[in-house]
Amino acid sequence: VDCEKEIDIALPMIPPRFEEISAFIKNKVEFSPIKVRLLVSSSLKEELSLINMPDAEIHIVDKMFGGGIICDKSETLILMSVERSPMAIWTKHSALAEIASTYFDYIWNSAKPFKPHQAN
Repeated sequence: VDCEKEIDIALPMIPPRFEEISAFIKNKVEFSPIKVRLLVSSSLKEELSLINMPDAEIHIVDKMFGGGIICDKSETLILMSVERSPMAIWTKHSALAEIASTYFDYIWNSAKPFKPHQAN
């Protein structure tokens, strides 16, 4: 994954092996000025400490259908089913990345900003 400017992450739930994804993103952000936006379901509000991305801008949304990661609006990992049998699609196809990015921005703009002191 080649992210240089921004990473948008939508999490309806914390998927298996998320620690690896989180470590990868933290490593990318540590050595470059990448902006991270994290959109999480309100059901995860109590679990935000598990996400451990202190530099991310976080928004909370009541309902989210599916999730994924978008890098620089050009690469997309779409999580299809994360509850019982995780499945994902990764693509660099510009049209799919644009659709995912537009959908993320739409939800982001209607979601509530989250501040760390709001966890309780």
